[in-house]
Amino acid sequence: MRSLPKFLVPLFFALPALGHAQSNETLSRSQAHEHLLQLEKAGYSPLVNDPLYPHRLQAAEATLSKQKAADAAYGPEMEGTVRSGR
Repeated sequence: MRSLPKFLVPLFFALPALGHAQSNETLSRSQAHEHLLQLEKAGYSPLVNDPLYPHRLQAAEATLSKQKAADAAYGPEMEGTVRSGR
C-alpha cells in the first residue's frame, strides 16, 4: 500500500509535461512577419473586421500547405495526356 503513493506522485507531476502537443519552438519576429505576408498572398487580410475570421485564416493556411506540398513534390505539375509508344 505504501508503494502506491510513491508511484502516483511522480506520475501526477509528469502528466502535464506529457500533455503538451505543441512544440516549444518560437518564431522570430522576421519569421512571423514572413508568415503573415504569405498568408496575405494566399488571400487572408488581418486588417478586416471579419465575422468569418477563423474560417478564412484556416482556408489561407490550407492554401499555404498545398503550395508547400506542391513545391516539395518531385518535378512540375503537368497537365494534358501522355502518349507512349510513338
